[in-house]
Amino acid sequence: MEAALEIGVERLEVVGDSNLVVSQAKGEWKVNEDKLKPYHQDLEDLIPRFQMVTFTHVPRLKNRFADALATLASMVKIPVGVKLRPITIEQRDKPVFEYVMIVNEPDDGLPLYHDIWNFIEKGEYPPGTEKKDQIALRRLASQYIICGGKLYRRSHCGMHKLCVQGTEATTIMEEIHEGVCGPHMNGIMLAKKILRQGYYWSTMETECVQYVRQCHKCQIHANLMHVPPSELHSMTSPWPFSTWGIDVIGRITPAASNGHKFILVAIDYFTKWVEDASYATLTTVQVSHFIRQNIIYRYGVPQAFVSDNGVHFKGRAAETLEDFGIQVHKSTVYRPQTNRAVEAANKTLKTILEKTTQSAKDWHEQLPLALWGYRTSIRTPTGATPYSLVYGMEAVLPIELEGYQRRIARAFNKKVKSRDLQEGDMVLKEIRAPVFDPRGKFRPKWAGPYIIRKILSGGAAQLIDLDGNEFSTLVNMDQLKRYYP
Repeated sequence: MEAALEIGVERLEVVGDSNLVVSQAKGEWKVNEDKLKPYHQDLEDLIPRFQMVTFTHVPRLKNRFADALATLASMVKIPVGVKLRPITIEQRDKPVFEYVMIVNEPDDGLPLYHDIWNFIEKGEYPPGTEKKDQIALRRLASQYIICGGKLYRRSHCGMHKLCVQGTEATTIMEEIHEGVCGPHMNGIMLAKKILRQGYYWSTMETECVQYVRQCHKCQIHANLMHVPPSELHSMTSPWPFSTWGIDVIGRITPAASNGHKFILVAIDYFTKWVEDASYATLTTVQVSHFIRQNIIYRYGVPQAFVSDNGVHFKGRAAETLEDFGIQVHKSTVYRPQTNRAVEAANKTLKTILEKTTQSAKDWHEQLPLALWGYRTSIRTPTGATPYSLVYGMEAVLPIELEGYQRRIARAFNKKVKSRDLQEGDMVLKEIRAPVFDPRGKFRPKWAGPYIIRKILSGGAAQLIDLDGNEFSTLVNMDQLKRYYP
């Protein structure tokens, strides 16, 4: 505050990250520490000398410059009577490496290695150099020799490197990189090869990298870039059957025995439920019919559809989606990642068909089985089967059905009590059909006796009455019991 008064400041805003100090300066809190009372009294004497003084509390993150200066002041001991120059703080809106500083050095027309040459040959330093620059020049010159009127750089392998520059260096890079035996190597390898050929200049590696970067053939024949240029934009599906992806498998050669060559596949992004159908020829009318019959009329009107730019999804198919108010998201050309869910489903279905088909033309018969296997298998993104997410329970597979039937049979057979009835035995038959009987509630429960004429497999029997008249229908053995005459 005293420094502000010296430069004529009349209105002052004081910002601090200590809530205690700011509150004491405002007079909201009392100063109890004896050591702080003299400072507080001095503050109260300075405040009336300004027209207006405000004290504001800010978080520590917003007061980093003041913290840095306080730390610096606590680390440096200033002798008594010594005045320091004011410290200028520059705040930039970009990192320091983004600022490009261009230094225009005067061109004196001398070669790049003139100072080194002059020192080796005459032992003279450039005029106006300081002692530290002279030491650096002596150390640098120890790495060079003059031989045959040319400057060479010493090498640890014994082969000295000829120092070149300017046009000569550019010619060497062109010849080695794309000359008769030029393999168009990368910048680092180009610099190493130039060194092995016996040439050197101080900015060789940087210039080689820049030269290769500007080589036209290296650019057009460079490897494809697989690193994503931007962050992943996920497509969310808030509820089941709200977003579908649709794609076509085909043309399939050879065609199936029924002439089908295409498989239309659609997948729900939420449950991973798949619908498909095969066609001999696929048109926009058939795609429109598939969307209506297999998706809209079964699972309701979805919110959005994702497809590629194939001609199958234009025309009548696009009109159907527009009629139902369904949003359409088109992937860019040769960008299958946009519709990766249906692409993964296509790959899985093709893999199943490859392993289950007996011949190349019966895949249409295995398509429903492949679809059933896909729906009842656990999908990695959801950790559950599409069937369970759609119906709330797991599907009963054939192997489970056989086990269930065996368990039922085992439980039923425990209750079996054989009646040991043979052909020719006299039996009574249980009355199950409603028959008028004047005895009402007191009518008998068994009719007979009858004679077993024949016992058939499966527990059925053929009866005759005592007069030899045969029954028109068979009777199950559980409705018979032995009659004792």
